[in-house]
Amino acid sequence: MASPPFAPTGVTATAGDGQVTISWNAVSGVTSYNIYWSTTSGVTKTTGTKISSATSPYTHTGRTNGTVYYYVVTSVNNNGESGESNQVMVIPPQIPIILPKTGQTTCYNKSGTVITCAGTGQDGDLQRGVVWPNPRFTDNGDGTVTDNLTGLVWTKDGNAPGPAACSPGSTKTWQAALDYVACLNANSYLGYTDWRLPNVNELRSLVHAGQSDSATWLNTQGFNNIKDSYWPSTSCADDPTRAWIVYMWNGSVGNPAKFLGNYYVWPVRSELSRLLGDSIISIPKTGQTTCYDSGGNVITCAGTGQDGDIQSGVAWPNPRFTDNGDDTMTDNLTGLVWTKDGNAPGPAACSPGSTKTWQAALDYVTCLNTNSYLGYTDWRLPNINERNSLVHAEQSNTAPWLNTQSFYNVSWGVYWSSTSNANYPYYAWFGSMSYWMYYSAKSDNNNVWPVRSGQ
Repeated sequence: MASPPFAPTGVTATAGDGQVTISWNAVSGVTSYNIYWSTTSGVTKTTGTKISSATSPYTHTGRTNGTVYYYVVTSVNNNGESGESNQVMVIPPQIPIILPKTGQTTCYNKSGTVITCAGTGQDGDLQRGVVWPNPRFTDNGDGTVTDNLTGLVWTKDGNAPGPAACSPGSTKTWQAALDYVACLNANSYLGYTDWRLPNVNELRSLVHAGQSDSATWLNTQGFNNIKDSYWPSTSCADDPTRAWIVYMWNGSVGNPAKFLGNYYVWPVRSELSRLLGDSIISIPKTGQTTCYDSGGNVITCAGTGQDGDIQSGVAWPNPRFTDNGDDTMTDNLTGLVWTKDGNAPGPAACSPGSTKTWQAALDYVTCLNTNSYLGYTDWRLPNINERNSLVHAEQSNTAPWLNTQSFYNVSWGVYWSSTSNANYPYYAWFGSMSYWMYYSAKSDNNNVWPVRSGQ
C-alpha cells in the first residue's frame, strides 16, 4: 500500500538581516515541500503558519531582527504529506541602533563653573556614543538637507515651507501640522511624495547638547528659519489630548494640548539607511502603535500620518531585554547593560536605594566602581540619550512596563543623566518615564540608575 513520503532530513536555518534561509535534503519521489513556522517552540502542521510548495533553499523575508523563529519542513507526494522534520531555531541578528554622542564636550561643577573633565564621570568626560560625521549635514541643492548621522532628509527651511495651498510659513495646531504634511505630498513638494511629520525620536536627534541653543546652531549648518519649538507626530499616551513637543532651542520635550496653534512644523523624509551602509545610525521606533484624534479618542491609524500609523524607525527586538542572571539586564535594542534594580542599588558604602543630588549621583557611580559592584568597574551615570532610550511611547508611564520586563524598583519619577544643560550649566538634564525631558537644579534630589557597556 502506498504511503506518504518520509520527512526531510538535514534541515538548517540560516539567519540574515530581516530574513531566514531554510534548506533541507531532497526526498525521493516527492512532488513538493511545505514549511511551517512559528515564534513559539514546538511548531507542528497544526500550530505553524504554512508556506506551501517551497523549494530548497527557501528565503523567508520580512522577519524581525532579534526575534526567535522556529521551522519544520514536510514532504508531499501523491499519497499525502509526511510528518514534520526536526525543528530548527534561528534568530535574525539584531542590528543595534547605536546611540550617538550627545555633542557635549564640556564639564561643569554643581554651580555651573567649567571644570576639567577627566575623572568626573560626566557626559563631557566620557562622551559615550557614536562620533558625529563631519560634515554632519549635506545640502542637497534641491531645498533639502541630509543629516549624515541619521540618514533623515529635512527641508532646508525649518518653517513649514511649501506651496500656498498648504498654508506654509506659519505655526499650526497638531492636526493642522499633519494636514500640512499631507498637502505637501498631494502637491509633490520638491518632487517627493513621502514627507511626514517626524516622530519625537527623529526631532530629538537634531539636538546638540553642547550648544546653548540648538536652533541657532542648526541655522549655521545649512538650514534656515529654524524655530524654537516643533510638533512631532507622537501623541502623549497618558493624556492623548496632548502631543509631545520638542523645544529646539534648549532640547527639552514637553506635552502641550493638541489644539494649541503656536508651534512650528518641520517636515522630514527618509532616504538613507544604516542597514544599507549609507548613514551612521538608525533611529529606533518610539513604540507607539495607537492613534488618537485631538480630543484624545482612539482612531484608526491608516492614513493619519501619526507616529502610530507610520511607526518609522528600527523595530525593537523580541525580547527587548535579557536577564543576565547577575542582577543586570541587557537592552537588546541598544546593547546597554542596566542594573536590574532601578533604584540605585549597591553596597552600603555607596548609600544605595535613595534619591541623590547630581554630584552625589556621580559620586555614587564612582563608589560602585571602587567596590567592583556585581564584578564590574565600568559603571556610569547614563547620558541623556542613553537614559531616554528606555522610554516606551505607547505606555502612559514606562516604569510599570519596565517592571514587567524583569526589572524591579523602577520609579515613576525622574532620573538623572550625566548631561549638563549647556545654557544653564548649574542644571542637568533628567528623563522621566514618559517622553517628558527637562532639566533640574543640580542641588535637587532625583533617582539614579547606573549603566555600563553598550557603545
